[in-house]
Amino acid sequence: MFTLLLDDETAKRLQAISMRENRPLDEIVSAALAQYDVSQPTDKPNWALEMARLAQEDTSIKWNELAATLSENSRDILDNQFADYLLKRTESNDE
Repeated sequence: MFTLLLDDETAKRLQAISMRENRPLDEIVSAALAQYDVSQPTDKPNWALEMARLAQEDTSIKWNELAATLSENSRDILDNQFADYLLKRTESNDE
């Protein structure tokens, strides 16, 4: 079950179609949505996934274990070391 909020004009149009075709609203909406092919990619690709794919395919990039370690430990670095870095930077700007 899903609740969908529609503007008044759209709701009136759906109700009119439902009455004219003597079909429930959910059938009308399902029939309208069935016209869309969701298996086809949209014109707005996920840029982050596309960048990751391109980076993985680029043979000139030399991946090393440090990069993997940084990636795996990024949350720990942000939680622990980044706060110290910001504090030091703030203190040096105050002087």
